[in-house]
Amino acid sequence: MFQDYIVDEYLLDVNGELIEKLKQEDLDIIIYGCGGASKTFTNLLNKNGLSVTAYLEGKQYFKEGKVFLNKPVYLIDNIYKQMNNINLIVCATGNDVIHIMNDLKSKMNVNIYSYLDRNQLYTMKAEWVVEHKEELNQVYDLLEDEESKLVFRSFIAARANNIKRECCENMISLWTSEQYFNDLYPKELYDEHILIDCGAYIGDSATAFFEFLKDEEKPVMVRAFEMEDENFKELESLSNKYNNLIAYKIGLGDKHEKYYYERKKDASVLVDYETENMVEIAPLDSILKGKEIKASFIKMDIEGFEEKALMGMKNVIINNKATLAICVYHKVDDLIRLPKLIKSYVESSTCDVKYKYYLRHHSHNAAELVFYAVPCTQ
Repeated sequence: MFQDYIVDEYLLDVNGELIEKLKQEDLDIIIYGCGGASKTFTNLLNKNGLSVTAYLEGKQYFKEGKVFLNKPVYLIDNIYKQMNNINLIVCATGNDVIHIMNDLKSKMNVNIYSYLDRNQLYTMKAEWVVEHKEELNQVYDLLEDEESKLVFRSFIAARANNIKRECCENMISLWTSEQYFNDLYPKELYDEHILIDCGAYIGDSATAFFEFLKDEEKPVMVRAFEMEDENFKELESLSNKYNNLIAYKIGLGDKHEKYYYERKKDASVLVDYETENMVEIAPLDSILKGKEIKASFIKMDIEGFEEKALMGMKNVIINNKATLAICVYHKVDDLIRLPKLIKSYVESSTCDVKYKYYLRHHSHNAAELVFYAVPCTQ
């Protein structure tokens, strides 16, 4: 049971435990990354009487002779030639981080740790976990395999800070790059492969879907939904390359209405206050008609609006026995509410459909947690 991993007293946070380890080991402290997280962690080290020996950067950022916070910056590819037996703290981001760390381990004696930014958007309170432990336990019991349960425990451990530490020590190693389209998808179940891409951005997931199924003889199609103007222009231009990609400039929700939205970096977020941007929202069940209602895969990453979108597509999901890959990290209770909603659709359906549920983590930080609902093939 998940609640068996909750401790009665709140443990030291991950960074506090890391500080104690660094004091005991008395090795050179090297930080990978020269950004905001590195500055924050450097300040934390200094407050605890520790100092950084040097910083590391990858080829794309490194310049010979560079200095960061009055310390030298070295190329991470060559650090094994200059140092050995060090404590390395990862404060960098990027899909290649894990590969770089594994390469370093093969070349030198290095203890690798990950700094957790406690002020990041996706942090949850330890008190919240205890308060909702029964609901969390229900979702935990839904999960099909031990990897899913380990991801569940580790993700909450990293975010909430009151889970036994062994659950999150290997959080980085749980990261998998095959986001959405992986071996969980039961290709053999469907006569056609039709992706409903909710939050299509500029078509990166659509392109990945086509690549994932490039060797399939069955028809492949993508219906991509994107509400932001500039993103949609790129998405629409991509449809010129893929004749079987149809782009819709509309947001998905549980009813017909108009919403304001705000651009935030690469994402656009629906808001309840007035902005210069407005978009139409509609249920998927009412948008798709006739032959268009088919779907084999529904991917969803829509910045906290997932629950309303799911409420507007019950028929599409159940009637097609669609595989679901739903982001469950934008809101603190997504990990409870979204799996329960999907499960309720399956249990209340008159269709002969059974699902298995999985959880995978596709980032080395506290984001990109995806809940997979996979229909059984037998």
